[in-house]
Amino acid sequence: MGMLARPRSLAELGGFTTGAGHSTPIPARALGDAVLDAAVAPGGRRPAGLDSVLLTGASGFLGAYLVHELAFRLGVRVLCLVRATDRGAARARIAVALRRYGLWSPALMRRVIAVPGDLGAPRFGLTSADYERLATTADAIVHNGARVNHAESYERLRVPNVLGTVSVLRLACHRGAIPVHLVSSTSVAARPHGPVPERVPERPGDASGYVVGKWVGEMLMTQAAARGLPVLIHRPDRVCGPADTGATGTDDAFWTVIRAIARLGMAPPAPPEPLSLVPADYVAGAIAYAVARPPAQHRHAPVHHLVNHTSIPVGTVLDRLRATGIPVRSATVPQFLTALSEAARTDLGMARALIISSLSGPGPCRWDDTNARRALVRSGISCPPMSCDLIDRHLEHLIETGFLPQPVKVPGQLG
Repeated sequence: MGMLARPRSLAELGGFTTGAGHSTPIPARALGDAVLDAAVAPGGRRPAGLDSVLLTGASGFLGAYLVHELAFRLGVRVLCLVRATDRGAARARIAVALRRYGLWSPALMRRVIAVPGDLGAPRFGLTSADYERLATTADAIVHNGARVNHAESYERLRVPNVLGTVSVLRLACHRGAIPVHLVSSTSVAARPHGPVPERVPERPGDASGYVVGKWVGEMLMTQAAARGLPVLIHRPDRVCGPADTGATGTDDAFWTVIRAIARLGMAPPAPPEPLSLVPADYVAGAIAYAVARPPAQHRHAPVHHLVNHTSIPVGTVLDRLRATGIPVRSATVPQFLTALSEAARTDLGMARALIISSLSGPGPCRWDDTNARRALVRSGISCPPMSCDLIDRHLEHLIETGFLPQPVKVPGQLG
């Protein structure tokens, strides 16, 4: 229980905010992993055409929306690499994810091809015949798969998040040059001063294991691009559910802290930093649109920032929580820290909130998204603005799924 020791201050706890960033040095092993094996190099370009897209991470939150957008926006077969013992189990995991976010339909499942495998295993744990079939069938790869845990070390995340990316690049180069779209994170390049450019930084935004692993992945991608592989890096900011349904994942750090506040019935003073969320259907739609237009060969992998330039105060989220009928009283910092620390002793969700909230980052960032906006100029795809309605849809969804407690009174209207 030592890692759940009570923080001494709100700054140490972190709350909603991000601080000055980690000073921990990047692990030496990560620096070595960031050098791509010389044997990973593409052959000739593949014939034009887009019939099948390989997607990793299809059973996750964003992955479910990517399955939907790739299948219906592009009309392709989606080859979903899923960790499972057999094809039936893999297909069942995909169906569960699609149902969770209200995306499942018979028409969609007809376009889904389940590929049972392990992202962290050599050749994904596939037989030689299955691996060759995948290398010759996939016309593009969307690499979205990763273990998402900001509290784990680089070593614990290295196999799925880094070695898995190497395996994706090996497959892409195995029979020619399959275009690769890497789903990364704005955390890789986050910095508090000046607009953050759309390029791979020399160092990651912080030294947490997850962010370092994503940075290593970007470094590997840009080296593959220099060798002739068509590559595009997509960096979404904090992803939420669609504006119309609010069907979001529950692993996100922000909603984890909101759950803690709702269950404790108290909140410390809201931080001044505004909140921006990027709906998953916008992110998935932008990526799918890019997949239909294979990236040109670049010496460095191009980057697209998928961000929301609108925001709302975090205090507004707490107001909307109260308006749903969940009482949240204002508390002092010591009161909140005491309650959260005590609850963390017996509730894993509270423990996760405590751990996550202790992590820091660079603070609010201004994102340059010139590349992304230029790519989407004729697509009709745009990011919905932040609004009280968007927050309300999310709270309704999280209450309905049991992630947040049931309201204890008739919801009121804020003036």
